[in-house]
Order: sequence, then C-alpha cells, then structure tokens
Amino acid sequence: MNIILYLSISIGIFFSVLNFYLSFIEKKEYKTSGIPLLGSLTLFISLFFINNNYLFYIIIIFMLMDTGGIHWFIVNILYNYFMSKQKL
Repeated sequence: MNIILYLSISIGIFFSVLNFYLSFIEKKEYKTSGIPLLGSLTLFISLFFINNNYLFYIIIIFMLMDTGGIHWFIVNILYNYFMSKQKL
C-alpha cells in the first residue's frame, strides 16, 4: 500500500509542478499539461492515507500550487464574474 501511495503522490507532484511551470514560467501557448485535474485529484486522495504531518503539509503546498486544479478554476470563474460586473 505504501508503494502505491508514494507513487500517486509523486505523480500528483509531477503534474502539479508541470502545471505551475507551464502557467507561470514558460510563456508559450500551452497553459496546462492537458491533464489538469490529475495532479490535484491524486494529491487530494492521498491526503486521507498520510500519517506524517510534514508530508501532509508538503502535499497541501503542492496542491495549492497546481494551476490546473479545481480550486484555481473556481477562482478564475469568480474573478471573471466580478471583473465583468465592474465593466458595466
């Protein structure tokens, strides 16, 4: 079980860092990795099986950093909604 857990954490961290890199560092046409929810979803599921507090907080940091996650999607929707109201 630990091997599967650490494998899913490493896949989630990889896609989270890749989404962050493509969104903020690499200034090309591509904005996400093509699999936007995979990083956040695997890290979120792995939080339920973690016993180490340090690893728990590290996973939270990588989840927040993932720009392809559902939390960034909700923030983007709210931002566009409030910005469109100011233009009226």
